[in-house]
Amino acid sequence: MKLISLYNRILLPVLIVVFSISIVVSYFFIRKVLQNELDATLSRTKRRIVNYVAANQSLPAINSFNDQKIIFEPISSPLKDTGFYSATQYIPEQQKEHISRKLLFQLNNNGQLYKVTISEPLEGTSHLTILLAKIACITIFLTLLILLVINRNILKRIWQPFYQSLEAIKSFNVHSRQLPALAVTHIDEFKMMNSHFNSAAENAVKDYKHLKEFSENASHEIQTPLAIIHSKLDLLVQQDDLTEAQSELLQSAFASVKKLSNLQQSLLLLTKIDNGQYHKTGQLQLDAVIKNKMDDFQDIFNTKGITTRVELEETSVTANRELLDILLNNLFSNAVKHNFQGGVAGISLKDKRLTVCNTGNSNVLDENRLFRRFYKAVQRGESNGLGLSIIKEICQASGSTITYAYHDGMHCFSVQW
Repeated sequence: MKLISLYNRILLPVLIVVFSISIVVSYFFIRKVLQNELDATLSRTKRRIVNYVAANQSLPAINSFNDQKIIFEPISSPLKDTGFYSATQYIPEQQKEHISRKLLFQLNNNGQLYKVTISEPLEGTSHLTILLAKIACITIFLTLLILLVINRNILKRIWQPFYQSLEAIKSFNVHSRQLPALAVTHIDEFKMMNSHFNSAAENAVKDYKHLKEFSENASHEIQTPLAIIHSKLDLLVQQDDLTEAQSELLQSAFASVKKLSNLQQSLLLLTKIDNGQYHKTGQLQLDAVIKNKMDDFQDIFNTKGITTRVELEETSVTANRELLDILLNNLFSNAVKHNFQGGVAGISLKDKRLTVCNTGNSNVLDENRLFRRFYKAVQRGESNGLGLSIIKEICQASGSTITYAYHDGMHCFSVQW
């Protein structure tokens, strides 16, 4: 869920609750204000009646055409309760009763006490209150709608540098040695975020550079000791007085030196690929290259009794010849090393997709770890765990992709150009 959506999900219910409460409060507040206004009107009418009686010593004439109704009733004793109150009043013109506001007070005219009742219907006040409440509801609804639209556009614009920076970070790769081009913004929080991102990227590039330099230097430095060890072992082998136990020890030492030499060469290769030393590319006839490589590996396939199924179509790709040769060597070697005695290997080239399959262990390989360095699905003495990692690096450097699949008892690696 995006932050804007979450913000609206929280804001909208809160605004609805707040506005709903404000509508109810506004309704009763407006009703109270209008009622007070009506009470003031009744009070003005009372003052006019009192002033008229004081001036003329008689009761005023009553206008029957007005909604306001005045009743004079003679009484023999003073009133106990006076003031404003609400009651129902029948309106003949509408033939129904309405709630009215009434004012009751006592009047003395020439020694005669009168109970005076002034009443006026609340119908107009109620209609006005409802109308104002409807206007408030419509206004609040339009306000919510406009607020959501404005929030959506404004927040989207405000957060745009954040998403631009995320895209830049997403495409950042320590191999390129270039810092991500983060969005320029005047918002302090985003500036701080971009500063931290740049700092982290700089540290990552530096650490990666130091690691590569260490690997390259270590691989180069290992070459000389390996050559010396190999020559010394070769001199020992040439001696005639070796016992069987000594011969076995020397064979084991030779195997370890060979494995270490292969590891050193693989690490050097990875370093060269990372450094972009294989940048020269050209148009290569891939099917012809694969045919030549099959001729080189045919004796190896025959030695293990592996049946090969080859299906190639004419395909031209843009690649570095040396990297392509290493890629094919690793793919074919992988199909031999991890195959059964008397197994099957399939090589297919179609629609610029090279697929190399082989029978082998029935367990599906872990795709998340398969192309990591030194990962071994099956522990084998002759494998250093860098073959698939080298294939992955070559594909990245060549602009192609490598995928793995297991079906019909075959482990398949596909390279798409």
